[in-house]
Amino acid sequence: MTTYLPAPSFHEGECLMVVNDLGRRMVTMGRVGIGICWILALGILGCETTPVVAPVVPLKPVAVVEPVKGLGDGVVGEFVSLRFGLKLPLPDGKAWKIDDHDGGWLVAKHAGSASELVVRGWREEAVMNRGRCEERARFWRKIPERESADIVEKHAVDVPGGFDTVVEVGVIAPALAGKKARAGDELRGIAMAFGGKGRRCFAWIYTTSAGGPGAEAVLGERLATMVQGSLSATTTVNELDPQIDRAPTP
Repeated sequence: MTTYLPAPSFHEGECLMVVNDLGRRMVTMGRVGIGICWILALGILGCETTPVVAPVVPLKPVAVVEPVKGLGDGVVGEFVSLRFGLKLPLPDGKAWKIDDHDGGWLVAKHAGSASELVVRGWREEAVMNRGRCEERARFWRKIPERESADIVEKHAVDVPGGFDTVVEVGVIAPALAGKKARAGDELRGIAMAFGGKGRRCFAWIYTTSAGGPGAEAVLGERLATMVQGSLSATTTVNELDPQIDRAPTP
């Protein structure tokens, strides 16, 4: 004969402590996961609301931290740079802080995903190609070297239209960057594209970082979102040259 043990019974104060403890443990899960855990905690644990004789010490409310949203969670926005003659789609558009006024590059930062995008379109006096445009871009700005990255994808893209552009996607681990790996070190993801057309050049470099369990999956999602949702849809504002020439300083 099977014997069924009664579900453990908790008083109101004890139950709240258990549920709050579960809430703290589940805070890193998504909203659905949190909701399910709360329901299971309240149902399976068999909480009772019978008053207890001893006074119950009020517990401080547990602060539930909302999970950080990804790049694909917001509405795609569009930024037009007249300086560089480019129209840039940006996933989660409103969350980006964009500087298109100072220096020789457009710099956009997305704090929620530890992301940075730098873009530039310019013209040269001589006829250029993709390789020469990349050399010029690296002369002006420090860009991660291929040797420090594990390149996982490389293909041509027609961006902006008519340009000979190739995008490369990779991951930079501390060991690949010449650093001694330590517990808790973050991985860096990079997607960089360089292109040329006649006397015009184009450079698009996206970097992001993530750490902890699942960091590789997080980086993969961000990189795919930016390459497919931003780079692949970048266009020129018009057929005129960008308003900024080859600059003597970065």
